[in-house]
Amino acid sequence: MKTKTYYLVKVTIETEPDENGKVKRIREQYITPAVSCLDAETKMAKYFENVKIDYFITSVSETKIIDVIE
Repeated sequence: MKTKTYYLVKVTIETEPDENGKVKRIREQYITPAVSCLDAETKMAKYFENVKIDYFITSVSETKIIDVIE
């Protein structure tokens, strides 16, 4: 049985400025199956392509997750 490789992608999302003019940053984490860090980053860019928010990927790393059971 071939196992998938899962990557942890950390993303920072910037919200609209509040009444004080401060931009809030929200940190989120996503797990995605991929063949490389670049592949995981490409998948995240595709995931966010139709979302009208400012985001940037802060890190991508391989996980020790063996499988996801739904």
